[in-house]
Amino acid sequence: MEIIKRELWVTQKRMLLPVPYVQGTNAVTLEFSFMDYTIPSGATARIYIKKPSGKEVYNTATLKNNVVTVKPTTQMFAETGEYPGQIQIVKSSSILATFLIPFRVERNIVSESAVQSANEYGILDELIEDARTTISNMEGLIDQVKTKLENGEFDGPKGDTGEDGATWLSGTSVPSSSTGKNGDFYLRTSTYDVYQKSSGSWTKKGNIKGATGATGATGAAATITVGTVTTGEPGTEAKVSNRGTSGAAVFDFTIPRGDTGEIENLDTATVNFTQASTRSNILSTDTLKVILGKIKKFFADLHTVAFSGSYSDLKDKPTIPSIVNNLTSTSTDSGLSAAMGKQLADNQGDLSDLDTDGKDNLVEAINEEHARIQSGKTGLINASGKENIPDQSYGIVQITFPKAFPSIPNVVVGIVCPAESENANYGGLTATVEEGSVTKTGFNLRVFNDSGSGCQPRASWIASI
Repeated sequence: MEIIKRELWVTQKRMLLPVPYVQGTNAVTLEFSFMDYTIPSGATARIYIKKPSGKEVYNTATLKNNVVTVKPTTQMFAETGEYPGQIQIVKSSSILATFLIPFRVERNIVSESAVQSANEYGILDELIEDARTTISNMEGLIDQVKTKLENGEFDGPKGDTGEDGATWLSGTSVPSSSTGKNGDFYLRTSTYDVYQKSSGSWTKKGNIKGATGATGATGAAATITVGTVTTGEPGTEAKVSNRGTSGAAVFDFTIPRGDTGEIENLDTATVNFTQASTRSNILSTDTLKVILGKIKKFFADLHTVAFSGSYSDLKDKPTIPSIVNNLTSTSTDSGLSAAMGKQLADNQGDLSDLDTDGKDNLVEAINEEHARIQSGKTGLINASGKENIPDQSYGIVQITFPKAFPSIPNVVVGIVCPAESENANYGGLTATVEEGSVTKTGFNLRVFNDSGSGCQPRASWIASI
């Protein structure tokens, strides 16, 4: 067990090292050995500490082998700084106090360890408890004595008068020297100061009133909510129960069903009601006048056609277009007859006979067929870096299809000689597709010149799948 030890002299004042401690802790025990004084048997030990704020701690300690052991409380070192303390040895009316013992309390930075400093009088608590125990024991003895007296059990000689025991006294002012006897305690009720009388004088021992506590947080406002409302059987008692909490109540009600009422003169009774402002469905909780008001609103909103069933009574009737039976009319507000629709279908033919993948839509079939064949024509073709294609040379043109084919097409190319190449020997010009150049997106066209002179030909091409 960790212990802080100090040696004390009471017949001479010596320099003492401060007792180090950490604010708001109590785990390390303090031991004080008396070096020049033998503590008498039966004596009690107390420790008194005065904190920098002026608040006090006055607690009991234990004695063994001339050593006083102090078990600190968290309140004992609740404040930081240096402050004095004393060990007190008491036996009957004999009181010994040590020279001041310095304590040095360091700051504790752990927020959870913060302790609000207050006065602490453990010795007074024990004295009060002893007094309560004594009073309780005396009450028991009094009861026993009364019983024995009633039973006639006391027949011995009268004993010597005993010494008066300590008594607790009280009043609103400081006790005078004539009040009480040595050993008595006195509580000043106006300040809660506690005094003890010794050698004919009263000495203040402490104060039993603690510091005012911090104001608590404002509690949440209580709420009340209506829970379930159940209809009970006729003749049973109404019930209400809270299935919430005291601060957030949820009341469930059980209300017995009443007896079925009767309407007098129902055959001749009239009901005053007003037409409802909007249409809404009838509810089981509606009164008769509300139900009649809703019904009247429905009837008031109905038009004549609801009762006549006649098309002529309709409002905002749609215009029905006239029907034409030819394919030459240009009218914009007429409909085509079914006979003309059949004629259009006959003229179109059976789409299933199309040699295309799409056979349900004529436009899609035409677009598909068109996509199978693409053609084009180049501009003037020159040899690389030349103004034309010299004799015994060639030029290359990269052709890009306007639209990519779904697969690699077949390509056919031909020569188109411009007018400015009149002197060329057209039979000496050859257009070919460069081997391995055809892709889905284009190809390379090569033109050879073996005409005997330079020229600038054009080429045309056709690609299909």
